[in-house]
Amino acid sequence: MTTNDKKPKPLVVASNRLPVGLRFTDGVLSLERSSGGLVAAVDGVARDIGCAWVGWPGSPVDPATQQEVVAALAAQRLHPVFLGAEEEAQYYRRLANETIWPLFHYFADKSSFDEQAWRSYVA
Repeated sequence: MTTNDKKPKPLVVASNRLPVGLRFTDGVLSLERSSGGLVAAVDGVARDIGCAWVGWPGSPVDPATQQEVVAALAAQRLHPVFLGAEEEAQYYRRLANETIWPLFHYFADKSSFDEQAWRSYVA
């Protein structure tokens, strides 16, 4: 078997955000494709090989509608991680934006660490 005969390995993308945003209009759920850098870089390959994508849907989702959201996203192999408003503030705004992003973009001097935000991230 040559390397050309091999099927691509499954890909799982784990990112902060899913490549779609959620919108409820008059109680009807719709998905809107995101335009972020990671989505633009990975989306074509992800669709070609049928990857699974795990991440936050971009806004808090009422527990009463979470199953509907899971079903709508599953059709596109998207798997949501639901966060409440406080978790989003601690994990995303504080840890991701104030600690991790500066470290990985050569701004270590602008990075700050907060133990409460870290605990939220771990949870």
